[in-house]
Amino acid sequence: VRQAAIYKAKTDGELMSRIMDLAARYEIPLEQDNVTVSRDERSVTVDGWYDVVIEVVPRFRYPWHFSLAVEVTPAAALGAM
Repeated sequence: VRQAAIYKAKTDGELMSRIMDLAARYEIPLEQDNVTVSRDERSVTVDGWYDVVIEVVPRFRYPWHFSLAVEVTPAAALGAM
């Protein structure tokens, strides 16, 4: 996600699409409604979360919560400095 935010995506929509593609590729149950992308003049921020039910021992399942928070300065903004 960090690399996509730095180099690949020019718009929030492109970045969101790339994030969802990466989640699908790595079989991460990330839903688009649980991801936010925001940007200002010099940074891009991606926040999100997902839950995975893990079987800790036979017949005992635990919902494990994962979150992601990425803040980067895109390569294009570095060139403007």
